[in-house]
Amino acid sequence: MKKILIPALTLLFLTNCSPSPEQQNKRLAKACEAGISALLAQEKFDRQIATRKNMSASEVSDGRQIILQVQTKNKQYGYLQDEAFTCVFNVGTLFGPFGESIEIVQMNIGETSFGKKDGQILGDMKDFLLITQSVDATLK
Repeated sequence: MKKILIPALTLLFLTNCSPSPEQQNKRLAKACEAGISALLAQEKFDRQIATRKNMSASEVSDGRQIILQVQTKNKQYGYLQDEAFTCVFNVGTLFGPFGESIEIVQMNIGETSFGKKDGQILGDMKDFLLITQSVDATLK
């Protein structure tokens, strides 16, 4: 009886520790918004996120893609504009209750990409460190 009960309880414990896809997508959306907000806070951008309207998630070849539908506000004049920002995350699971591994792969603001592609950093190192730190802090 112990031979069956202990493995069964262990399996039950391990499967209940994983976040649901909906929970994981919400966390990724928050991390995406944090990274995009950190980039937009720089002087080279003229807008900031005012409100998040919607989020969609899908699997792509590079990982999990999050598309944020937001309303941005111009920093100088205050006018509002609807925009979409895209983030791609590499999501892996660690054994059992030890959680998951999440790494930002890429963020897109308009036609400009930040992050990594084919192992090469897109943009400059300062932007790459900014988004990875913002994402990591949000996911903790």
